[in-house]
Amino acid sequence: MSVLVADKVNLDDNGKPEAPIPRTAEELKSIENMVASAIGLVPQRGDIINVLSMPFVDPKTMQQEGEQVPENLLYQYIPLIKYGLIGLGLLLVYLFLVRPVIKTMKGEVKQHYKTVEQLEQEQRAQIPEEPVEPPLPVDEAIIALRREVKHNQMPTAYIIKNWIQEG
Repeated sequence: MSVLVADKVNLDDNGKPEAPIPRTAEELKSIENMVASAIGLVPQRGDIINVLSMPFVDPKTMQQEGEQVPENLLYQYIPLIKYGLIGLGLLLVYLFLVRPVIKTMKGEVKQHYKTVEQLEQEQRAQIPEEPVEPPLPVDEAIIALRREVKHNQMPTAYIIKNWIQEG
């Protein structure tokens, strides 16, 4: 079994990594003993442990990576731009779809709510006015009724027949 251990990295006063320091033989032997006890090493089976110390990261590349400026600052603002575009889209939907529909609906409602007086006036305007005959005096009404009965007797007979059946 092989075990790779990272070298120690010291930081300077500015917090930047300096050159890596390899681990001492004592530290490597201590790590080897710890791994041997953890895996249950049996030398009679031919189990072998190799412990090596080497730097995992090149300190020169770490310094260069730390100093890099983002190539395009636009990438930092993409989440904000995304939410802004969503908000703009919702605003446009409201302005071009919802608002005209609401205005149209309000206009229709205003036309339907008319007062009783307005409806009566419209109804009177639609009905053509016929000349109204003045009511006849009672005596003249009776004379006119008798004249109608003598002239056309069928409706009168039906009326009397219905009265007899009902009563």
